[in-house]
Amino acid sequence: MTTAAVNQVIKGMKKKVKKDGETSAQMRVIGAGLPRSGTSSTKQALEILGFDPVFHMIQIFSQPDRAPVFERALRGEKIDLRQAFLGFGSSLDAPASDLFASMAREWPDAKVLLTVRDSDEDWWRSFSNTVMELQTSNFWWFCVQPLRPLRMQCRLVRTLNDVWTQKYNGIGPHIHAARTAEVLSSIPKDRLLVFNTKEGWVPLCKFLDVPVPDVPFPRVNDTKESLFALCVCNVVWSARSMMYGQKSTTG
Repeated sequence: MTTAAVNQVIKGMKKKVKKDGETSAQMRVIGAGLPRSGTSSTKQALEILGFDPVFHMIQIFSQPDRAPVFERALRGEKIDLRQAFLGFGSSLDAPASDLFASMAREWPDAKVLLTVRDSDEDWWRSFSNTVMELQTSNFWWFCVQPLRPLRMQCRLVRTLNDVWTQKYNGIGPHIHAARTAEVLSSIPKDRLLVFNTKEGWVPLCKFLDVPVPDVPFPRVNDTKESLFALCVCNVVWSARSMMYGQKSTTG
């Protein structure tokens, strides 16, 4: 299928899903899954199905002013959820997924989507090699200081790390199972889908009551991009150390 044909299918799907009078400010899908649980692929899938715009951690890059309000929410402060998610029709990934319970109360008609990996260990392997490194890396923290969008995102994920450490009694593979149990115990079954992206379109479309599109299910793997960012940080840190070391020896 050509790119033009795929785009035509996507446009058709969006017309079928969006109803008269709906606006993107009304949440229709609330993601409860952890980062690195297939949220990037699922984001593209929801966009194809017309449940966009989708709020995802990546939004903090382009809208860094949103970060402080989510930091406050993660620490337990009550925020105006409708204002925080203004302009979005769905949400996935942190920090929104950590607010799934309050969001489910705010939008009682929205469906809740829990993205999961095959096992706790699979999730931890992916998370610890990417997001975890960015959450705790001093190299990354140093490198992003001049870049406001990255600095705001970094501060947000560090807050997330602190909150998880306290809430889940440490950071590790057990968080994957703990989040699943948390969601299952608080969201009614008829409102919830536990979803592994390996399952593809059928369970997702059935849950959302939309036709299955005639395009492949998105398969997004952004591990390489995250690891590349860490490599860049290490290079910059090393260059800085060498530069200042040279200055100190030459007086």
